[in-house]
Amino acid sequence: MEKNDKDLKIRCVYNGSAKMKGSLCLNEALYRGPVLLPDLVDILICTGLCEILISSDIEKAFFMVV
Repeated sequence: MEKNDKDLKIRCVYNGSAKMKGSLCLNEALYRGPVLLPDLVDILICTGLCEILISSDIEKAFFMVV
């Protein structure tokens, strides 16, 4: 890899299924949260009944908090 620009961005990528002997892989150690699919179906049904719907993207706000 050649560095030809001072704004070169590098993104680290992890193999979540890689295992070492006697230990868990990253995918097995992650917390499995609650099943949100029933809530999603309810939200979709309710949005179909509303006259006005407001949507927003909080990606930038999330990175400011973290």
